[in-house]
Amino acid sequence: MQGAGERAFCAGIDLRELMKNPNIFDAVTYSSNTMDLISRYKKPYTAIIDGITMGGACFFSMTSKYRIATERTVFAMPETEIGFFTNAGASYFLPRLNYNLGYYVALAGARLYGYDVKKFGLASHFIESKRMEDFKKALVSCKDDYEVGKTIANYSTVPVCTDSELDEVMPRIDKCFDGDSVEEIYDNLGLDGSEWAMQTIRVLNRMSPKSMKLSHRLLKMGSKLSLKECLKLEMIITYNIMNHFPQDFREGVRALIIDKDLKPKWNPKVLHDIKDEDVDKIFASIPEEFELKFDSDIKNSKL
Repeated sequence: MQGAGERAFCAGIDLRELMKNPNIFDAVTYSSNTMDLISRYKKPYTAIIDGITMGGACFFSMTSKYRIATERTVFAMPETEIGFFTNAGASYFLPRLNYNLGYYVALAGARLYGYDVKKFGLASHFIESKRMEDFKKALVSCKDDYEVGKTIANYSTVPVCTDSELDEVMPRIDKCFDGDSVEEIYDNLGLDGSEWAMQTIRVLNRMSPKSMKLSHRLLKMGSKLSLKECLKLEMIITYNIMNHFPQDFREGVRALIIDKDLKPKWNPKVLHDIKDEDVDKIFASIPEEFELKFDSDIKNSKL
């Protein structure tokens, strides 16, 4: 699986089109079923996450056996910046990253580049882009999983220098984002007091407060759930946001994508005005016909 051209693997959903037609439940059902299928696939599925890999891209890559990053890879989950929530299966794989990196990526929309994507577990291998065409030719000639694994290993490399800015701040990320709430994360950052911490606070202040509270709770729950359970929960949240609480999402897309004034008017404006019961409503049960159903479960029930 690869993107068209060299710019991106996948940049996620088309937000302009989504604003025109907010009924995305069929698309989420299809994508979630695809992610589930990839996670169980017997054939050696390889996702070449070369270039931009954001949001919905995770449906088609993060549960694959082989996830190939290059020096051009840019991974991000920027949903809190548009008033949405960290979805596309991220509630399953982000909280399982070490050093609380998943919470940093989810809340701050942090971007991970190149070899860092491999180093911290989002990619299984790293291959230089200059070797990609030869690699793909070798890959499609493989006859079985053993040959695929051997070919990927032969082309995989470790850059001469693997240190990055992320390494320097990783202890701070691990400590500051180890909070039971978003408010506690803010407190941790304030106590840290470093330039990185202050910049991170400024970044979080741009995000939708409700989206951060929602995403944080979702990741905490997802850390204890199976992939299918996470995807079902994400569908519940998607339904409730699109049908009952679309304000921040519409405002975020307007400010970032449509008008591009970068001045969203979040409602509520500040974190402390959001009560736990406000978040509870977005996790409330939805009509049965909109609950996520997996093709594999339907087939098994008929056997």
